[in-house]
Amino acid sequence: MQRIVNETLKKFVDTGKDADKEKHTISVSFDNPSQFSTAVAYMFEDYASAQPHPVEKEFNITRPTHDMISNSSGSKNSFKRTQWERFSTQLSDAVTLLNPQLLTNDINQDNREQNRSYEQATGTVRRSFDLNIQIARGFS
Repeated sequence: MQRIVNETLKKFVDTGKDADKEKHTISVSFDNPSQFSTAVAYMFEDYASAQPHPVEKEFNITRPTHDMISNSSGSKNSFKRTQWERFSTQLSDAVTLLNPQLLTNDINQDNREQNRSYEQATGTVRRSFDLNIQIARGFS
């Protein structure tokens, strides 16, 4: 979604006083709902974004939404540069909140796997030692 918003922001060319008058719609065509970028945009459309992702639920993070499509006519809404920049910032903030949580989960999972491997190796060495002791007793 961040890439789509950045593409929309690239459309803005006016500067100075004229910059406040310039408006653009999102850089996605909603004619083909099977297209990946269309599906992504619908996830962040305020009217269409119904269910939160399980990761959003788990970490209590709210997905930022933007009114990209007119709820009555279905046409794309136009927004000023500042509005698109604000949405871009909201997306970045959500990712910033989510990344440390996901990294912490990955680290915890890696630690559990390392501990499990260590315990398996320790068990194997212990059984090997016990087997050597039994063999040595058999020779005496």
